[in-house]
Amino acid sequence: MDLISSASKRWFRCEYFYSFIDKPWFLENELVETLSDAGLPVELNQREWSIVRQSYCQNNLSGPKAGRQARSRPRRLFSAQFIFEETCKLQRYRQIFREIMEQYGRQRVHLNVISGKLSEFKLDMSKLLQDNFTEEEIEHTLRLVQKAQVLPLQVSQQVLALHPEIKQLRTASLLTTFGHKYHVQYHNPELGVHQQRDVTLIPIGPSDLHRSVESEEHRDRKADADAKQASLINSTRNELLMSQQLPGNRNLVQTLLG
Repeated sequence: MDLISSASKRWFRCEYFYSFIDKPWFLENELVETLSDAGLPVELNQREWSIVRQSYCQNNLSGPKAGRQARSRPRRLFSAQFIFEETCKLQRYRQIFREIMEQYGRQRVHLNVISGKLSEFKLDMSKLLQDNFTEEEIEHTLRLVQKAQVLPLQVSQQVLALHPEIKQLRTASLLTTFGHKYHVQYHNPELGVHQQRDVTLIPIGPSDLHRSVESEEHRDRKADADAKQASLINSTRNELLMSQQLPGNRNLVQTLLG
């Protein structure tokens, strides 16, 4: 029996579900970055936060009402205009993100399993600039993506997906990837196969950073280590064979060599 109400499930999904495309965006805290750039600590008391907010208002307000509004207590207006502006910024970020993922795939970008860093990547901004995105927007999005170490989703990868009909989170596997749309096969046969957008998917498994691609550097280091170990074994074996010529060591050598 399902004891959790639909309203509770919806609240949990809205509060904690961040798709792999949106997670870097929502993990960023603009206020913390602004304070860091100004050399200010993040942990402030109530009086210090009030001074920071008033200073922010003075630097960002303009017009005849700016002086009076800056002297008054700063207000947080969760208005329709604010939601519209934030939604527009999020949509522009998503478009840049998808172009980065597409170029990641063409350049076969992977995560180095030794250093924990992404392989070298050179972003071609020409297409994004033609679509009226600024260099600042593009560089900011690329920094967020590289900081979060996000890589494109792959066929057969397991994901946590928001089912389009029952509006609940269920585990599934990717059958195809095309742009920002994916064919998703749910592990529960009754839920079927659906085409879904990237904003409804979260990669799951041993690592959400897709460390499945073993780097060339890792393979080279592993081959060198194996070669050194084989050389050491052969050297030890040769020394033991040479010592067979000494009296009293033949039985010992035969025992060690098996």
